[in-house]
Amino acid sequence: MPITTASYTGGWPEDPESTAAAIAEAVDRLATGGGWEDLGWPLATQRFLADWWPRFGEAIRDQLARRTWSGTDELYPALTPDDALILVPAKNLRGLRLMPPDVASFERYLELARGSAFVLVLHGVGADETQLAPHILTDRPMRVVLLRGGMASGNGFQWFGARYQDSAATFLADVSRAAGDVLAALDHIAAQRRITERIVVGYSQGAHLAWWLATSGRVDRVIALSGAMPASFKPPRPPRAVRIEAVHGLRDTVIPHGAGQTTTRNFQAAGYAARLTTMRLAGHGLSAMGDALAPALARVFTDGAVGLAARPVAMRMR
Repeated sequence: MPITTASYTGGWPEDPESTAAAIAEAVDRLATGGGWEDLGWPLATQRFLADWWPRFGEAIRDQLARRTWSGTDELYPALTPDDALILVPAKNLRGLRLMPPDVASFERYLELARGSAFVLVLHGVGADETQLAPHILTDRPMRVVLLRGGMASGNGFQWFGARYQDSAATFLADVSRAAGDVLAALDHIAAQRRITERIVVGYSQGAHLAWWLATSGRVDRVIALSGAMPASFKPPRPPRAVRIEAVHGLRDTVIPHGAGQTTTRNFQAAGYAARLTTMRLAGHGLSAMGDALAPALARVFTDGAVGLAARPVAMRMR
């Protein structure tokens, strides 16, 4: 049976005027019902896309953005103003560049996805690499590695034996040693992939390490939950641009909120782009602090842009 265009009333492709009118009518319906797939653009020829996407791409994006009822499982590839690839729900498309469903965009999508951020996640004392996994909620393209500390601690693990309440010299010596091991793992993993950025996320003892790693010159962004450095620690000038998002519970009795404030101020004074967010009703536990991780992960990138997260990979230190 021969394939014909009889079911398409827009006169495609010889009659541009009626074709444009038919496309416009279909695009207008996007905001009220149906879906992206109903337009049939992913099945269009490259010629059709080359001719018509420049004219209707923004209209399609704007109509999709009006679909406020669409869920987070309805995601679209788009580019931020700084050319980062993200996947966003329809309602978040406004102001972004929706990628057309053509071969060139697919190839670029693969290129950008391969060159994604690398996120190293460091747990707290007595836990393991799975501790923060439920809280890594972001759609930005990234490779997530959940690392396990190399020392046993109760039913879990830890990175080093010293505690924040110990002398500053003892604490910092242990942090420095453990940070060296983590950096070795970070470099080894990053060497195997095309990495655009190195990001460290740490909670509690992992956050102590995250603060320290911000001074290493080998990390681009840091998220530190419920961690701090001793007040006497004066960080060196940043060897490269580093953005630090710290989050601390006001009711934290393990690592006092004031310690997080002092650490943030010391890093700011040294020239780091550090910011502290206070969780006023939270203590030290993840039952409250865990919910702060996803927003911090969004803030540490550009203006709350979000995208696709890769499946986390768990590893352990030896």
